[in-house]
Order: sequence, then C-alpha cells, then structure tokens
Amino acid sequence: MKIGALEALGVPIGFDTDVNGSLLGEVTWGAAKGLTDVVYITVGTGIGGGILSGGRVVHGMLHPEMGHARVILGGGVMHQMHLFPMIRRRVAEKLNRYIETGELADPENYIVPAGCNDDQGIMGAVKLGLNALTEAQ
Repeated sequence: MKIGALEALGVPIGFDTDVNGSLLGEVTWGAAKGLTDVVYITVGTGIGGGILSGGRVVHGMLHPEMGHARVILGGGVMHQMHLFPMIRRRVAEKLNRYIETGELADPENYIVPAGCNDDQGIMGAVKLGLNALTEAQ
C-alpha cells in the first residue's frame, strides 16, 4: 500500500509483530482479557513470544518480542562457566544466520552469566523497596 493510500484512509495505523498482535488480541478479547501482565508463547516456524507488563507490550533489541533480547543465564547449573562457549556456539548453529545483528555477532556480550553473585533475588527485593520509597516521596 502506498503512503498516499494510507493517508487517504484517515485512520491511525499501528505496526507490531504477529506475536504481539496475537498477545493484544488475547488481552483484549480472549483468554487474557482484563489482565495487565501476560506472556504469550507461539510455536510456528520458530518459537516466539510476547510480553505484556503493566499493561504495556515489552519490545526487544531488533524484533519487538521477547525472543530478541539479551540472554542472561542464571541458576546453579550456570555456575559451570565452561558451558557458556558451548551454549553460544549451539545458539549460533540453531539460528543458522536467520538473523544477524551486532549483538549476535558478539555472543560473549549477548549470552551472559548472571552478574549479581547469586544475590539477584535479594538485590531485586532491595530495588523494589527503593522504588516504593521513591514513589512514596
């Protein structure tokens, strides 16, 4: 459709991904109606997902859905630092150059171990408290 044709419609137009569109459909009229926090997962040509948080769709690095955001691997198994090169290599193999970005070209800074020395939970709790304090002032 030409730009002139879009202007001729005289209505606002929005663009997003098929997954985020499906998420919005479910939140508006479907199984997630009335919810403000939802994860929508789809399995098709790949595995995609969209996130609604606080009533707003979350957008990522290049393609606005959760499949394209920085990957942080935490938990006990991820203390095995020798696994990271294998994980990065396998991700590159599975993607098979489907998408090429600066982030994926630098997997050591894209797929990373958690950085809070196993204190993520308590640090998150501290941040929640600081946010509440700021909002109360």
